[in-house]
Amino acid sequence: MFDLHQQAVWRTLRRYGLDPDADAELGQQAYLVAVERVDDIWPGSERAFLLGTALRLARKHRRSAALLQLETRVEERVGAPERAEARTIALDLIDRVLS
Repeated sequence: MFDLHQQAVWRTLRRYGLDPDADAELGQQAYLVAVERVDDIWPGSERAFLLGTALRLARKHRRSAALLQLETRVEERVGAPERAEARTIALDLIDRVLS
């Protein structure tokens, strides 16, 4: 199964926009899932099973990476506690001026 479909799985993951390290890892994971579920794969549909599994893993990987980026951006925007204290002082000063 590996020899027949490895190139198709690799090309599919590369077209999905993953870097070479991620697509190699996700390709291996797709084959591990196939080994675990070999009894569920219909004869003749091994390629479809592998490609579907690889794409699901790639989507999950992309969502996780996007979530990680989002968390990083939020942490950058919040910043250090010193910035929060300075912002509180600035807002207090603005409140006094406006009142």
